[in-house]
Amino acid sequence: MSAAHAELHDVRHGYATAGRNAKIDWKTLSKRIGQADVASTMKRYVQTELDADREVANTLADLIMADCS
Repeated sequence: MSAAHAELHDVRHGYATAGRNAKIDWKTLSKRIGQADVASTMKRYVQTELDADREVANTLADLIMADCS
């Protein structure tokens, strides 16, 4: 993979990750980044949502535990 290709891939990945973090729907995001189908986009970027969900769960747990102390 050439350096230019790697840089473009990084920009595309960053764009898609930012889009999911902003709650852009899968179909629209998939189309915007030029992927042929939504399933491919979901497989590649679902980890971003899992990480964000884990962070929210931990934050809420911390708040609940602080209230119980």
